[in-house]
This record gives sequence, C-alpha cells and structure tokens, in this order.
Amino acid sequence: MQKFAGAELQESTWRKLSGLMAISLAIDLFFVFSEYLTIGWAGVPNEMVALRMILPGGQFAALFWLEWVVGGIVPFLLLLKPRTRRLTDVVATGAVLVLLGVYAFQIGLTTVGMANPLIQLAPGISLGTYAPGAPVFQLVGQYVPTWVEYFIVTGLAALGAILLTVGFRYLGFGELRPKIPEGSGHEMEKAAQA
Repeated sequence: MQKFAGAELQESTWRKLSGLMAISLAIDLFFVFSEYLTIGWAGVPNEMVALRMILPGGQFAALFWLEWVVGGIVPFLLLLKPRTRRLTDVVATGAVLVLLGVYAFQIGLTTVGMANPLIQLAPGISLGTYAPGAPVFQLVGQYVPTWVEYFIVTGLAALGAILLTVGFRYLGFGELRPKIPEGSGHEMEKAAQA
C-alpha cells in the first residue's frame, strides 16, 4: 500500500503487524510440531507412512523444508529482531515467506492424503444422508462435498472478512493518509492554519 497506492502507514501499525505475525508464526510452528510428535508417538502404521512421506528423507521432503525453514524459521528470525521488524521491506518479505510456508503445508497435507488414501477403511466416505437402516458411509467411490461442508467454507470466508474488518479498525489501517509531497500547497495551507 505504501509503495503502490501512495498511502503511509504509521510506525505503530508496522510494529503491531510484525509482532502479530511473529507470534502467530511461532504458534503455528508449535502446532505443526505437536501434530508430527503426536503421530510419531502413537506409531499407527498408516499414519506413520504418511508422516515418513513428508519428513526429511521422504518423497515430499522438499515441502517440509519449504514449510519449516523458508516459511517458518527464516521469517521468524527476521521478525524477532526489533531493528529488522521496523523495516517495511523485511516485514513484507517475511509475510511472503510465511505464505509460501503455509502453502507448502497445505500442498503436503493434500498430496500425502491422496498418496496414502484411507477411504477404503471404515468409516469411508460420508454419503451426507441418513435413513434408518441404510449405510451412512461408503467404502468405494468418489468424494463430493456435502452442503454442510459448503456452509463451513462459506463461514470461514465470512470469518476472514470479519477479521479483516477488525484489523482495519484496530490496527490503524483506517487512518491511512496519502503521502503529500514536500513543498506542496496542502502542506503550506496546513502550516498557515496552525
């Protein structure tokens, strides 16, 4: 917004955004590590096959490194230092790296799930219907989302819009002011009024 739209963000806004991103990134990495630890600790064979595919040495190990190093550790270290946290280019670069890491996690989650499908095991794929005495799950076929899942996705999009609105309200985005070139008439008028 500063580079292309000509708007100027306050210093406090950059501090809040970079701090929020660093804390969120640390929490995200903790939860992903906890997920790996839980799967490894339980040692369920089908889940261990999926975990080995994503960890270093597996066939999708590049996604692991992209998620943890490029999208996790590097941006966290950039945002950890107060000196680099104030630089807009560093915060923007960190945000792009975090997005790459999250995207790598989603690709890994989807790819490993497709490479090691569990739909042939009970309960299988939900039919999305219920009738007394009729099966609710099928063990073969193709998955199609139900209306409930579409509503969940719609609700998540609405939650994202609410969070964006709250962010604009409380993180100072509502106070964007266009940059005024030095020596312009607007600046001289403000000085005369003061």
